Amino acid sequence: MTDPSALGADLARALALLTPVRDHLARAAAAPPAIGGGWRGPAAQAAQLRDDDLARALRRAADLAGDVVEALRRTPGPLA
Repeated sequence: MTDPSALGADLARALALLTPVRDHLARAAAAPPAIGGGWRGPAAQAAQLRDDDLARALRRAADLAGDVVEALRRTPGPLA
């Protein structure tokens, strides 16, 4: 059987490690990096697609990390 206090400590550590990751991803998603201008033709289209894909991936990662942080915070027991 798992020791409840050890489980609580593990969950607290996970929360402490994941919270800054969630915050960093949220900041990156709010202002995603871009390749920048200066491209023309197919290269410009490819750069825009890359920027759009990166922004979408950052938003998704931030949302998922936020979901896990909230689930950890709602965990009953030693973290409550």
